[in-house]
Amino acid sequence: MTRDLSSNRPALPTRPAAYARVSLDREGLSVGVDDQVRQMEAHAESLDWPKPLIYSDNDITASRSDRVRPDFERLLTDLASGQVDGLMVRHIDRLLRQVRDLVRVLDAIEASPREVQVVLLEGGRIDISTSSGRTLAYILAAVAQNESEVKAERLLQARRRDAQAGRAHQALGYGYNRDHTINETQADVVREVARRLLEEKESWGDVVADLNRRRVPTAWEGRWTGMSVKSLDTEWGRLHHPDLHAVIRLLRSTTAVKPAAVVKATRTAGAHWTIADVRKRPEIKLLADSHVGLTVTQVAQFLNASGLSSPARGWTGTSLRSMMTRGALCGWRDHAPGRRTSKTSESGRPTGELVAKGDWTPILTKKQVEQLRARSRTAGERQTEARHLLSGVLVCGRCGKPLVGAFSSDPRVVGKRGGTTWRYLCPKRKNAASSGCGLSVAGEDIDNIVTGWVLQALAETDFRQRGYTTSDDPRVRQAQDRLAGYPDEQERQNRLFRAGAIDGVTYEDNMMALQRRQDADLTIVNAAMPRRLALQVISEAPTNADDLLEWWLAKDLAGRRHVLRSLLASVPLMPSPTGKGRGTPPVERLGEPKFRV
Repeated sequence: MTRDLSSNRPALPTRPAAYARVSLDREGLSVGVDDQVRQMEAHAESLDWPKPLIYSDNDITASRSDRVRPDFERLLTDLASGQVDGLMVRHIDRLLRQVRDLVRVLDAIEASPREVQVVLLEGGRIDISTSSGRTLAYILAAVAQNESEVKAERLLQARRRDAQAGRAHQALGYGYNRDHTINETQADVVREVARRLLEEKESWGDVVADLNRRRVPTAWEGRWTGMSVKSLDTEWGRLHHPDLHAVIRLLRSTTAVKPAAVVKATRTAGAHWTIADVRKRPEIKLLADSHVGLTVTQVAQFLNASGLSSPARGWTGTSLRSMMTRGALCGWRDHAPGRRTSKTSESGRPTGELVAKGDWTPILTKKQVEQLRARSRTAGERQTEARHLLSGVLVCGRCGKPLVGAFSSDPRVVGKRGGTTWRYLCPKRKNAASSGCGLSVAGEDIDNIVTGWVLQALAETDFRQRGYTTSDDPRVRQAQDRLAGYPDEQERQNRLFRAGAIDGVTYEDNMMALQRRQDADLTIVNAAMPRRLALQVISEAPTNADDLLEWWLAKDLAGRRHVLRSLLASVPLMPSPTGKGRGTPPVERLGEPKFRV
């Protein structure tokens, strides 16, 4: 809301706000936030403003859109609703580092039913009710964003230099101590896992199960980190570890907390602290300060000092693949151009290239790590084999989600079928975005109906002719040839980078351009793959009806699923028209099948 311009001096705000932020707080003491708050409170007093309401985000960057700043979001809400009518910040880069955040701030101020005054300790008052004031705000925001981007570019350049020189820019991870010397206990685990995976050909899952059965410690066994604090500050944590959850909720509270309450909560969780012990901790000063709550990093530091152990989460397939595919294990430096990390992706695939030999002692050979990366790719691409013929082929006609097979828990059905009957259902999952609507149908009848449709189609001359009319596209063959050559080109770029023939910027540009071309060729090949698979199945299937049935019966479940998924894109299952699914013949609930040819 704009102010009345008939007065030269704006009215004093009645409920001003002050916002403070620090991007990185290595000590976890919020000293930078406290200094900003003291400066703004003193400046508010010099302007005859009331004592401002404090909004603060400690140890949270404003440069990344994927980082939520809780108090910044609360400030926007209070500005838009008129709860505050003044805003004070030490510098605009404390409030925002992106122009898009400035747009959000201006929108909130414009939506306010009250006049909002904006004051910067380093920059003076900004009258956003005028075009010149808003222009100045945009200029300051653009400067802050540019400064952030320049810092990021400098950091990326430093990491390029480190990669080319083989220097590690952070801890080497499991198997190494913080000073980059080998941790023999963990190194023995690394060597054992490598031997079992590469020589004894055990699966990732079997190795994970054995490590957890033997209670082999993970890298952070018993230690608190920000991630472990976040995992317990949830409903899951409240249900499975209520005492630790209560301690974390108390430490993260934004209201004043007395040391006696902290002592009581930590003792309930198993610690043996006294009030004197608690008062020695620097975090207690923050707990007594109503405007600064502890971050997850500060909570982790406090819990590690208290002696409370983080609950063991054990090994997982993802964590084991991530640990065993690091270049650090063979003494080589990983580097992932254009990415924030060189760890494995969500699919378990390594994302960092081995670009230079490091200056630390290896645990494994480079050949072993490369073999482990190849096995990791296979594990990431391989899916769990379905146990039901039409899982993923049947789709829900109500919500469109794929149906899965599950054995029936209905005693009426189990009693009739001897406990072997299954159903296809659209599964409901509580509080999950992938939750379905619960639609279901008896599985055996549906399998027989859809199998009959497919065999009938394969016996028809017209259907087979449609498949044969799909000729090989020369673009697909060319894309396949190029895909086969990309690994050699990537290795060539790595050699040039290691030899210093190209600098880091050129290397990154070349690798990203190579990735774009590879993605484009994969799109061409993948688009043609369904019709190619369908043509392959049509070519293999006999034309005679009797021979066709014998050909089908000779296949196992995996073979039959391959035939169905190659020929069928989907088959919709519709809700029963009477509302009683068990009383409707299954064939009446199936929609028109969608063939790939």
